[in-house]
Amino acid sequence: MRTLFLFFCLLFVSGTASAQGFKAYQWRKDIAFLEKELPQRHKDFFRHYPEPDFRLALDSLREALPGLEDWEVVLRLQEIICRAGDSHTAITSEGLRNGPAYPLDFHWFEEGLFVMGATTVASLDTLLGKKLLAVNGIAVDEIAARAARLMVVDNASILRLRLPRLISSSYTLRYIGVVEGSSAVFTFRNADGFTFNLPVETVPARSVESAFATFQPEAYAFTERDNRKPFWHEYLETEQILYIRYNRCTSREVETKYGNRKKARQLPSFEKFSQEVLAVLETRPVKKLVFDVSNNPGGSSQQGTALAEKIGQAYHGDVFVVIGKRTYSSAVLNTLDFQQYCRATLVGEPTSGRPNHFGEVRKFRLPYSGATVMYSTKYFQKVDGDPVAIEPDIPIELSFSDF
Repeated sequence: MRTLFLFFCLLFVSGTASAQGFKAYQWRKDIAFLEKELPQRHKDFFRHYPEPDFRLALDSLREALPGLEDWEVVLRLQEIICRAGDSHTAITSEGLRNGPAYPLDFHWFEEGLFVMGATTVASLDTLLGKKLLAVNGIAVDEIAARAARLMVVDNASILRLRLPRLISSSYTLRYIGVVEGSSAVFTFRNADGFTFNLPVETVPARSVESAFATFQPEAYAFTERDNRKPFWHEYLETEQILYIRYNRCTSREVETKYGNRKKARQLPSFEKFSQEVLAVLETRPVKKLVFDVSNNPGGSSQQGTALAEKIGQAYHGDVFVVIGKRTYSSAVLNTLDFQQYCRATLVGEPTSGRPNHFGEVRKFRLPYSGATVMYSTKYFQKVDGDPVAIEPDIPIELSFSDF
């Protein structure tokens, strides 16, 4: 009986070792594919990253493969890719996106990180509006410093933009040594200054949105009435202000151009929108025009450029562009367009995107793991020098108390 037991133990161990060995073999194939394809497809992958260092980092990863889980391999690859200094180039996987998550949504305000969304399960929605101080006794600033190696930190804005999502990911917090298991102790402070600890368990990422509550301020500014629409405008008759909200550099025309007909049918026409904006300028008294890209992460810049040119020709009054930490990629280019064609004054927070940057992103998949690699195919040289962000002429940082 003891011999039979030992036989089954040996069979199980050897079977597990074979499975691990095969998985490591698959990852070696994927890493070799990435090592060849990414530098070839990218516009200039080695601009800031010496090629020998890239090869050496991948060799080190290959040696470590037998002891790594899939999500760890993807994060190791992300850390390596980040060293190229292109915030548009990255790797992700379905397993990483849908892995265990803490059912909390954070936003960085002037005062720090606050809970803006939480599951109603276990009454976590009572945390809405509370400030996050630490996780497992590690302060938010230290977590940010550790997580920085998983992103290209061009400036403070991009770190503040991306950190909230990383803190909600159990895999990320495990990778940077903040947590070990599925539970973590979060430290919060309420509006009265009372500090308290609360253990929070992970849930599957896909289930986070169910039974999810969001922080509701006493009143929303009219500018926040609909962040789901890619663009909209409103004429404020009393103030004689034309307000344009540009949330996403996309449209029916853009998606049609790139062959996404199904998606195109679900989006509004930017050409029609532009005509409506110009009609307001032609038929209404406009003392000020406000173009708000503070919530715009980018897309295709051409339609925004064309609108800036048309407004510059049709209107010669005061133009203000609202920017913020979500202003990125093509939204940065359109900000520069409004400066060029409309002599715009910039208001808000520094952008997360650099004026000069890589872009025009394409994708490929690794053959075995199916992980998706995003890479840049173009470099935009828009201004002299290499500033890390567009700075506002009139700085206004959104505070939680203002919100």
